[in-house]
Amino acid sequence: MHTSIACSRRRYSKGMASILAFLLVAPFPAFAQTKTTGGNLYLLGETTSGNPRWGGSGLGLYTLDSSHHLKLVREIVPVPDPTHPGDFGDGVYAVRDDMGDKIYVMYPDIVPSILSVIHKARPAMKDEVKFNPRHDTVLPPDLGIAAGVGRQSYLLCTFLRPIPNYKGPFPGGINSSLVSVAGDAPAEGPRVRGADWTVFKEFRYEGGPRGPESDVLGYIKDNQVRIQAEPGAGPFILPADLDLVPPFPLETAPGNVIVIVAANSRYFAFVPLVRLWKEDPSLYTGAPYACVHDRERNTWKRLTSASTEATRRIFGSWLATIVEVSHPGEFVENPGAKPGQDRISFPGTLVLDNLEDGRRIILNTGQADSEILAVREDGLVLYRVNDAIFAAQIEGENLSQPTLVVKDEGVPGVHWIFWSLSQASTSKSR
Repeated sequence: MHTSIACSRRRYSKGMASILAFLLVAPFPAFAQTKTTGGNLYLLGETTSGNPRWGGSGLGLYTLDSSHHLKLVREIVPVPDPTHPGDFGDGVYAVRDDMGDKIYVMYPDIVPSILSVIHKARPAMKDEVKFNPRHDTVLPPDLGIAAGVGRQSYLLCTFLRPIPNYKGPFPGGINSSLVSVAGDAPAEGPRVRGADWTVFKEFRYEGGPRGPESDVLGYIKDNQVRIQAEPGAGPFILPADLDLVPPFPLETAPGNVIVIVAANSRYFAFVPLVRLWKEDPSLYTGAPYACVHDRERNTWKRLTSASTEATRRIFGSWLATIVEVSHPGEFVENPGAKPGQDRISFPGTLVLDNLEDGRRIILNTGQADSEILAVREDGLVLYRVNDAIFAAQIEGENLSQPTLVVKDEGVPGVHWIFWSLSQASTSKSR
């Protein structure tokens, strides 16, 4: 993250050779029909027509076929038509998992106007909502989920709309308006409606996978962590308090800007932004630690790691970190990446921290394009390394020998997975 104070995301080449440890895994078990959760494995990932030009990607929902390759269930966001050179596709604006029974997908990627809701109990069902008929600008930093009653949840987003005949001190005259979209159509009233800012008290955010997403920026004021539209946005700062400030001192960038990396009913976590290097005071990066609030016990802890970026993701009580280290003023080569140099190193180190009991598990894949995709309650971990996904079981403070789940040219685009839920289990998911 640099002048724009946004977490960096990188694309890597497909089909890179795995490190020696992965040559020892058992190939392709009967994994797609895992019954411990009562459902089948589904994978959500980016699709492409092969058009190399900007904007040429969509989003598809997959399962595994009998040979354990990706099998398309349905298209979520249309992929560009290769027979029309000017068709760059819609592109994905953001994906949000409510950590219950729904995934929200917003598109197109420039000015989103359609919300596709993926129901984990009925993955093949198409459910789309036109939530932005005026095509207003949507603020990415505050996108999240508000938890509802039972299995209901709501996508939160903020529109920026011009103020008619505005003559105030700020250029443009823009006003902000909060909108919520119900994951299930309500029995009464519209599915898309304006919302009170107090709904942010139930703010939920899984964190940032390597796929389409918008980092959630916040700032610290009056002993509270608040949502912020963008640094220095003046009147666009949103009046939403999310959590308290930790009792220990923090070093932050001007404006007390932070990156919120996770929020669920039990835990809230953020990474302060700090100055990247003294030679250029306009550049900032994440602090090498995350601040975590255990809301149930009302205790705070500081989780340190080698990572200076804010790429983290929460799965129940496990916080997953992709180690990314900024190297100001120098260039590094990343293992398994496309040829070229970067100012951020991705050594292929994944860290799992248990926020309840303090266990830490470090997984060294040796490949830059690696990420944790899921940690289930029964301790099963799924992680991606380039074009392959592996499964391993948590055993104390270690992972068991990995098992290869799927290897396919489309796997580098997979950043979300879930097991289909039965109708009975969805009511218990919260």
